[in-house]
Amino acid sequence: MAPAEAGTRVLGTPPGPSCDDGLIKDDGTAETGWGWVPTAIRGEYVQEFNSAELPTRYIDRVCLCFLRTQADDDLDFDLVFYRPNADGLPDGITPFAVVPGQIRDVPLGVANPAFTEVQIASPVEVPAGTFFVGARWNPGVDQFFFLCSDTTPSTPRTNLWWIDDRSAEWDNAFTTTDPIFANHRAALVRPVALEDATGIDGVEVPVGSNALALLAIVLAGAGLFRLWRA
Repeated sequence: MAPAEAGTRVLGTPPGPSCDDGLIKDDGTAETGWGWVPTAIRGEYVQEFNSAELPTRYIDRVCLCFLRTQADDDLDFDLVFYRPNADGLPDGITPFAVVPGQIRDVPLGVANPAFTEVQIASPVEVPAGTFFVGARWNPGVDQFFFLCSDTTPSTPRTNLWWIDDRSAEWDNAFTTTDPIFANHRAALVRPVALEDATGIDGVEVPVGSNALALLAIVLAGAGLFRLWRA
């Protein structure tokens, strides 16, 4: 599976571009984040979207927010796109499009979340209706990184799915028995579509639970974090 061609990929130094013109499900805040135990070698989180909410079906940028809890602040990841299967889940474990991404200076904790913009040189055509966009990385190499989660009660719930190398089935944040996802509302993932796809029709785009929760509570007057891991 060849990766889709990537344009500028190394962005995300705070404050970073936030794709305010994209399809936004979050409220712009990150109260926590979802990651993986370091014994996993592949972990993926993807959020559900619908092409009916976009001006066209051609995605040329995606902004994602990541956090970290350790000293390593450089993350290599893949931006991944999935179609739905007959049951409405991400179809299999092979994305239909992959774009490599790299972040420098991932913020520490939830105090200063920042987006990273991944620009896609050859826009990805998503299917009509439901599609999934998110990130995968190797937690054994890039440890204690977390995809930002909005847990504000007023934020409408948007389906988030995850899978790792030790599972053959996707799990959902709202139907799982794992209590760490109880307050999740939306991941900070924002796809941006071309406003006008004229002349792009026919372009070919290459195709292609050890969850770890970061829950941070700012202690009054101390500026400290209390962290839980599952």
